[in-house]
Amino acid sequence: MYSKWIIFVVLGSVLCLQGCETSKGLRQTGKGIVKDVKTLPKSVKKADSWMQENLW
Repeated sequence: MYSKWIIFVVLGSVLCLQGCETSKGLRQTGKGIVKDVKTLPKSVKKADSWMQENLW
């Protein structure tokens, strides 16, 4: 019973991650992390200004 669940979870994970950017290598993952970190402050400021305009 448990072995079937383990196989199901492993195969499901492999199928879900097959087209995912994070499964294409550390270089692509690193580039994505750097991009997210660089744009994070701008996104937070944008969200904050939107909240101030629309919710206050």
